[in-house]
Amino acid sequence: MIPSILPETTINPFKFYGEGEIQEAVFIDKTFYKYVETFSSDRQKDVYTLSFALSRQGYATLISTTSTEYKVWVDIRCADPQQVLLPKLVSKTVT
Repeated sequence: MIPSILPETTINPFKFYGEGEIQEAVFIDKTFYKYVETFSSDRQKDVYTLSFALSRQGYATLISTTSTEYKVWVDIRCADPQQVLLPKLVSKTVT
């Protein structure tokens, strides 16, 4: 699944309470996405690495863009994006 890429000006983030804290989310194409991480515009490779790693786990991802930064969003059904990626990160450091 390829991440969707949208200009930041076309999305309308909102706050919600979930998993014991206030989180940020957007609703695009019948899917709720929660905020994962912000990257500066010079870290485009990291943006795509994270987005595709989440996509390979079966979660829809969204990248919002401005002239200075990227934000990665993941399907709200992904309980903990960092936990999803942990096995891959551990296996890379062990080998």
